Amino acid sequence: MTRKTLGQKYMSDTYKMVYGKVIFQAIRDLVGGQSQEKADAIKYLQSPVFLAHCEIAGYPVGLQDALDEMLLLSQTEQRVVARMVMEELG
Repeated sequence: MTRKTLGQKYMSDTYKMVYGKVIFQAIRDLVGGQSQEKADAIKYLQSPVFLAHCEIAGYPVGLQDALDEMLLLSQTEQRVVARMVMEELG
């Protein structure tokens, strides 16, 4: 590998890690107790930016739909599903 391709791989890995952490925080905010954080997380998760971040992080395209459906569950069920999703992604 050339120095340039090593640098590109490093940046790619960095973006993947950062966006993965952003997505995990949004999932935690979805099931947290703060209503403003939950509202912000919902807005992010329903945006086209979220889909772009999922692609960069290497997460499945269906994650957005799964999290949207999760919001229809009770608070307790949401926490269980969120934990399962994060275990699967992590």
